[in-house]
Amino acid sequence: MKYLTEEFYTLEILSYANSHVRKSKKAEQKDENFYRHTFEKVYAIFERFSKSCDWYHDTEEDLKKIEEYVNELNITFEERKRRVEFKKMHELLYDDQNRTVYPFDEALCKEQFEERNRFLASVYSQLPQEILSKIADIRIFVLGYASAEVKKLLRLYCAKLQKTVKEIKNKAYSETDEAERYLSQEFGFNEYEEFLLSGIEEKNGNIYLKGEENDCLMIKNGKILEGKDKIIFPYDGNKPNCPWSRIIYAELHRINDKFELHYLVENSDTIGKADLWNLTISGTDIIDINP
Repeated sequence: MKYLTEEFYTLEILSYANSHVRKSKKAEQKDENFYRHTFEKVYAIFERFSKSCDWYHDTEEDLKKIEEYVNELNITFEERKRRVEFKKMHELLYDDQNRTVYPFDEALCKEQFEERNRFLASVYSQLPQEILSKIADIRIFVLGYASAEVKKLLRLYCAKLQKTVKEIKNKAYSETDEAERYLSQEFGFNEYEEFLLSGIEEKNGNIYLKGEENDCLMIKNGKILEGKDKIIFPYDGNKPNCPWSRIIYAELHRINDKFELHYLVENSDTIGKADLWNLTISGTDIIDINP
């Protein structure tokens, strides 16, 4: 059976709801002014993080600013030495000065933030009713604030749910470990969680799962049981906000002398809207093909 499903993914996110929010007395009642202020504050952090991505940084301009920072007048010898080390570190990071620099799209950033909030609201709407009924404004909860009463309820709920999540994962990983004993090649199947997919190819009766940097799994005598018609979006790290496909969970089972690979895959579009789908493949063996 499949353990690490879309429903399980929701449970795992819910199990960390307590760590998502901090206590605030202002969250005890609905207040539009508090909501607007909080929205702007949290969005500013989101935008600042988005702008920090390398896609938007002109390497030459950044290094020029660092040079000015190092050569600032009237600083101590120790401070200048520290700044020189700072410069050396960034010169190593900026090893590709010919890469394309993209303009930051503020309108798109706002869409991404709103999509992030919509997603969290849809997940947190599945909290137990005894907790939901105490949340004065779900928008504030999504932005990371809750009353002391809600925090207390969350602590108990999340602690219990985290135990359940761990038990389910342990079952999935135990069955995966047991199935791996029958493979011709030893490798950690669960390491393929968070695996970015670039394509699926069927060739000579085998199926090839392709990832970044020529990573590839070959499923011998493979057959796609679920997800055959789904589109794979190869990730391009040189372009901002491109769609991508990644494996969230991976589990392996041994069924009637064959292997069944179960993946929960997430397709994410330009604004970060997620489409979760199942990819299930059967085969007689799995080979990790290195470049």
